[in-house]
Amino acid sequence: MPTVHALGLGEPARFNELKRRIQGISATSLAERLSQLEKFGVVQRKVHPETPPKVEYSLTVKGHEVYNILCDLATWSERWAGKEPNSREFVVPK
Repeated sequence: MPTVHALGLGEPARFNELKRRIQGISATSLAERLSQLEKFGVVQRKVHPETPPKVEYSLTVKGHEVYNILCDLATWSERWAGKEPNSREFVVPK
């Protein structure tokens, strides 16, 4: 989910800006990822009627919800990283 994270960091971004934010991703992979996320309603693509064409990507409402969940998961993993499980801390419901 690096693409969601990169878009959650701020304002809408153009393709090359996103590519800079996501280290090591190829242009082809980023284009495919953006297309999939747009199809799932997580990312919106806005084309500005300019010459040359200007396209910006941003998170939708659904995308912001996913971003918030990812942030919460990152916080949780930082809190619990390296801790041994304790039977009192994790109880499997019967």
